[in-house]
Parts: sequence; C-alpha cells; structure tokens
Amino acid sequence: LLKSSNLEESKNWYKEEFCKGTVIENDNWVKYELTLEPEDFFLFGSGFGDEEADMTPVKETIVTGWEIGKAELKEVYYLVPATSIKGAIAHRVAFHYNRKKKRFADDKTMTVNDRNQYLGKNNKAVKLLFGSEGDEKGKGKLRGNVILSDLFINNVSEKLLNHVAIDRFTGGAIKGALFSEKTVYGGGNELKIKILVKMKDMDDDVVIAFEQTLDDICKG
Repeated sequence: LLKSSNLEESKNWYKEEFCKGTVIENDNWVKYELTLEPEDFFLFGSGFGDEEADMTPVKETIVTGWEIGKAELKEVYYLVPATSIKGAIAHRVAFHYNRKKKRFADDKTMTVNDRNQYLGKNNKAVKLLFGSEGDEKGKGKLRGNVILSDLFINNVSEKLLNHVAIDRFTGGAIKGALFSEKTVYGGGNELKIKILVKMKDMDDDVVIAFEQTLDDICKG
C-alpha cells in the first residue's frame, strides 16, 4: 500500500519485499486448516445457466505460466469462494455461541426483539470474528478478524442433474420445479481450506464456538 500506482517510479517493484511475518506473529494470529473430501457432488453456483443447465458452477480465470516468463490465462478452474465458506461458518458460529450462553429459540421468556439481539451481526461471536457493516448510517462498523482464501480446483468433472417435483393432482411437473443443474463431482479430491484468525483480545467463548463449528464441518 506504500507504493505508488505509477509503476514507472520503480521498475523493480516486484522484487521488493513489503510483507513481513512479524505483523501476524505480534497480533497472535492462529492458522487453521480444514482438509475436506467431498462425498460426491457439490455446487457453488455462478448465478447463470448455459445451453445444458439452468444452474452452473462458478469458474474463475487465473494467471499461470510464470515459469516461462510469460503469463497465461486459464479458465478451467472451479472456484470455492471464501465468502460462501465464511457465511456458512458465521451462521454456525452464532448457533454454538448462543448454545454456550444458554440462549435457545424455544425460550418462552424471550421476545422477538430479545432473539434479534443474538442473531446475525448482532451475535457477539459473529461480530468479533467476521466484523460488521454497522447500522443504516454506517455507525458501529467493525473489521473482521478472520481471513480465508478462495480455493481453486481443476481435477474434477461435471455432472448434469435434473430435478422435478410432481403435482399429485395433475400428474405433471409443478411450475418452476422442473430444472437442471450442472454440479461438480469432487469425490476422491482433498479440498484444503486455510483460515487465519486474529486471536488478540479474543473472548474464549468466541474461540470455542469457532472451533466447534470447524469440528462440525469435519464431521459432515
């Protein structure tokens, strides 16, 4: 960030080292690594269809080939977005933190407003780990303390799955329920998800909720 956007100011900018490990060490960052193996099919949707399916997996173009001194673009990589992983983890972290604090949905003494204090960005564990965009006016913004990287995989194959729901009165397909999706078959592949968590001044119960969430993922 200290460098100018004008690359002519330093033609050897790419040879300089700006990133040092001391920042991570001083802030007590902890590295977690999830190694997962899909049972069969999975899908992180692109939001678009193609000529074969209504829903397709998201792919990403990445830069490769620097070994020969020239960059190449490849589009065959399937993307497992960090934002999708983070969203799933945040949702489960809220569950475990509320369980730890003995806050349950069927508690008759709590009103709807009471429950809303412990959900989403209002959940203390979610806010401390993943940050918050604040209120409608932007007040209360908080930077998150969890860093995940996108995951790229290319040694997988696609499988077209068709879906339909039958109307038991007409015997035909229910409107809107007939669709196809192109999934990714990842059986036999290991997906390594690396996570960095800044533990400085972190509440112990928040850490426990986070680690219990990762344990849930490992158990399927």
